Amino acid sequence: RSSDLQLERNIEALQAGQQAAQNSYKPTLVYQVDAGYQGKDYNTGPKTGFAQASVVLNWTLVDGGIRSNAVRQARAEKESAESKRMELIRQLHLARSQARQNLEVSIQTLDARMAQKDAAEESLRISTHLHNRRRGPHG
Repeated sequence: RSSDLQLERNIEALQAGQQAAQNSYKPTLVYQVDAGYQGKDYNTGPKTGFAQASVVLNWTLVDGGIRSNAVRQARAEKESAESKRMELIRQLHLARSQARQNLEVSIQTLDARMAQKDAAEESLRISTHLHNRRRGPHG
């Protein structure tokens, strides 16, 4: 159970990585505003402060296939983890089925042994009865 949970979390993390790789195709917009005072004595007043604002748009149009390779790799890693999870589930189902079959065979074997025991006891009873009849009542 814990390995299945760990595998499930790993798949979720890989899926997030794939989403991040896919999001790298989207442009980013960063803005920044700075304000403060400048000068040696940090005076306040109409001409001592400053303010600066900037906006940066980053949109990579050509990257030589780096992002598409990252997306493919992230997808392949996620699919590999999902395949491992499915294989684990198949193995668990197979183990459960084999355990059920082993139990059924064990019960059938036990029933057969009990029937053999009953048959042996009946055979002993009949043999004893026949032996006693041959010896006669005074033995």
